[in-house]
Amino acid sequence: MRQLLRQYRGDMKVYFCGSIRGGRDDAAVYRRIVEKLKGYGTVLTEHVTCAELTCTGLSAMIRGADDGERFLVRDYSEQEVESVLAEFFSKI
Repeated sequence: MRQLLRQYRGDMKVYFCGSIRGGRDDAAVYRRIVEKLKGYGTVLTEHVTCAELTCTGLSAMIRGADDGERFLVRDYSEQEVESVLAEFFSKI
């Protein structure tokens, strides 16, 4: 299975989430992360990087979806972004 995932890595669909309801102060950081993620596949949620995005009507229930394998939720500092992404994608 891992070989198959590596073979299709460029076709991978990536779901990125960032704070919307908690504030938009990190929108520029999200843009940098999404640009890096594009190297691994298609980012389905690029809209999270838009500075114009507001919190009206959006859900904040993301942590409950973390299953430890297919869907991971991590807290990290801006300096850790590259290593967190490299670690995650090296395991698939």
